[in-house]
Amino acid sequence: MAVRIGGSRRGPVADINVTPMADVMIVLLIIFMVATPFIHEGPVERLPHAVSAATQPDDRIVVAVDDRGRLFLGHKAITAEALAAELPAAVEAQPDGERVVHLQADARLPYTDVRSVLDVIRNAGADEVALIAERNPGDRP
Repeated sequence: MAVRIGGSRRGPVADINVTPMADVMIVLLIIFMVATPFIHEGPVERLPHAVSAATQPDDRIVVAVDDRGRLFLGHKAITAEALAAELPAAVEAQPDGERVVHLQADARLPYTDVRSVLDVIRNAGADEVALIAERNPGDRP
């Protein structure tokens, strides 16, 4: 409650004190500013950079390998054995000549880990493997 000092009216003032609300909003803003960089869209945090990168449709087959070597088929975590069992059926469902599997591997992975996933994709019957990369920051879309 506030009291007006001076003026002709005396007694309590019915104004709302917005200072606590502003304090809460500033704290929420800081929390969101700190948390936003940690939000990413998939299992792989850091992709290699590419000189040219094109956007792709959402109905593609994506195999991802994160920085710890964990495998994902789409956004579902999967073991190497399960990937070798499930991927051939997904590749066979694609039209002939368009059997493309997209590989999204973390830039920090050693090549031997990526090569073993490439072997699984090749054995699944894919015609092509497309590597997913990040666009260089200075490149135009």
